[in-house]
Amino acid sequence: PVRCDETVSAMRRNVAENRLDNSVRVEHIDWNRLPAKKDDTNFVPADTIMFADCVYNEEGASALYDAIQTMLKPGGNVIGVLPDFRVGLDSFEKAMKSGGFCPTIIPRMEKELLIGPNSEKHSTEKFLCSGGGGKHYRLLWWRDCRAQ
Repeated sequence: PVRCDETVSAMRRNVAENRLDNSVRVEHIDWNRLPAKKDDTNFVPADTIMFADCVYNEEGASALYDAIQTMLKPGGNVIGVLPDFRVGLDSFEKAMKSGGFCPTIIPRMEKELLIGPNSEKHSTEKFLCSGGGGKHYRLLWWRDCRAQ
């Protein structure tokens, strides 16, 4: 929980520094203890859910999918950073597709593309993974296509 609290605090600082307080809500969510929508008068479904590196086994894959189904508003978006290989990822991605979510893989951009002579022309359809390196990670964007 301490590491999680640090991450949530850092996310809140980033939201505040970017003046997104009125449009972005940061919450620590226990996927195994989700409130029932009908029981929670304060429940507000999310337009977009973002996560990174959250699936470590089949149970976690199922819990994350259930959380998305519970918390995302119809027509919403899910953005996730996933490692290339890990137990549970295959079943998570299959659940998303069978649940009516249309995936788009966003290609990873090499750091050199941002610092070279054409750095101002980098694509907004690619992502740069900073920190420990994103060599073995993928960025996926799922749109809720159930209503289409």
